Amino acid sequence: MANAQAPVVLTNDQFLQATKAKTTRIGTQAVADSNRMAFRLPQAGMANTLFMYLTGTITVGGTITGGTISSHGILDIIKRMRLQSTSAFNLRDMSGWAWYKWLRGRQGYDPLTGLNGSLFSTNSIAALGLNRTSSNLVPGANVAAGTYTVNLALPMPVSYNDSGETGLLILQNNAQFYDFWLDFGMITSGVNASTSWTNDLFTGVTGSGMSVSMALTASLGMEYYEIPNANLGKMTGMFMSVNNVTTSPLLAGENIIRPPLSDLYTYVQHEVINNALPVPVLSFSNLTWQHSGNVIDHQDDYVTRMLLNTYKKSGLPPIDGTIEYDLGIRRGQYLRRDTYDAFDDRNVTDLLTKFTLPSTTTITNGYIDSVYESLRFIQQ
Repeated sequence: MANAQAPVVLTNDQFLQATKAKTTRIGTQAVADSNRMAFRLPQAGMANTLFMYLTGTITVGGTITGGTISSHGILDIIKRMRLQSTSAFNLRDMSGWAWYKWLRGRQGYDPLTGLNGSLFSTNSIAALGLNRTSSNLVPGANVAAGTYTVNLALPMPVSYNDSGETGLLILQNNAQFYDFWLDFGMITSGVNASTSWTNDLFTGVTGSGMSVSMALTASLGMEYYEIPNANLGKMTGMFMSVNNVTTSPLLAGENIIRPPLSDLYTYVQHEVINNALPVPVLSFSNLTWQHSGNVIDHQDDYVTRMLLNTYKKSGLPPIDGTIEYDLGIRRGQYLRRDTYDAFDDRNVTDLLTKFTLPSTTTITNGYIDSVYESLRFIQQ
């Protein structure tokens, strides 16, 4: 990809004076089984963050004798989230669980904390519950008849840093629209009152006279910067914040993962799963991020890396089974996110992350889910 010609870029103070921060509600739609919601972003200003709010109830009726909540609770019903341009370019494309993991690692806070007052424990994801009136959608918990109250708010940052000078999404372009899509899985489907049923939220439920109904809505809002037309040409359009998501097989011994080459890397996250369970990160060794020419950019000791991450991320314990590389917080400035030390791979021919599991590890349906965040050079 050829290098873009950089437009005139405003300083932080000039950006503050030339823009006005605003919020807007884009729309609300009712959730149905296996349906797709499409929200079109307005053609105004520069988008900084989108907010999705899922609220309502799921009611289970009848006599329940067995069954559990799915492994990631309510997040499992969001099968796919996409932020896409009308030219079919994906800025974000991930499942609800990947979305949550990326937010928690990338932003350094747990978006569920304000809803349930709890964090992940170091070795468990059982704390992933939500507000409730009579029941709780805790992953792996037993299903009970009653009403489950859903109150889930997930932000979707679309710029690189909090203030948004880098990677803002320019919306006021007559030649381009942007759509936010949500694909939902099965919530009320699959119910057989005489035997058992399994869908994307409930697993192996048994009983008699059973039923499931829901009254859920999803709303989308946006925080953006309004730009006077006279200043539009001065805004930075050089970067666009993009996520790629991949899945790789898990191997006993050395695992090598090759991220897609994508301009300027800022954050990488791998989740390692074996036999449906997270692999304890203490089992990993030789955690390495490197590129061609055998130049090693990061080779992390687990204990040191996690202590640093815990300090940096305000005390959040790591999600078990995850490896993270944050390439955008440097220079000793606490929580300052910039691009000075991010990894530019435009002239690199090979890029990889790797780690080693004990060769005696028994692999059963093991896999590595990866999220790659990068800044892509674009022509304004």
